[in-house]
Amino acid sequence: MRLLYYIQTELVIEYKDKHGINQYIYTNRELFKNYIDESVYSDIVYNSGSDNKNFKDEIEGILKNNTYNIILYQHGKWLRKSYKDKYKTLVFKIFPDIFELIKVYKKNTAYQ
Repeated sequence: MRLLYYIQTELVIEYKDKHGINQYIYTNRELFKNYIDESVYSDIVYNSGSDNKNFKDEIEGILKNNTYNIILYQHGKWLRKSYKDKYKTLVFKIFPDIFELIKVYKKNTAYQ
């Protein structure tokens, strides 16, 4: 038995438009399939004494560990030069409606 779960990644751009209204752009969305193998499932069931609640808790933990944000730009600066090199052109050339950049981050969300 293999349990399927997904991890969705996307780039989130928070900015102010020319009217001063906060806006969001969600781009570069990707979806990845992941599996919890039968051996891991068996270990969880064996170690928990076949308690289904422990297995659900373990799955929730895996999903929680794979749900997070990576901040790329915040408070008027890129947090790493590599982030600036990779995303600055994308942000300003592809999305010309951006008047003031507020925050850029990669959002990872895991779900069953």
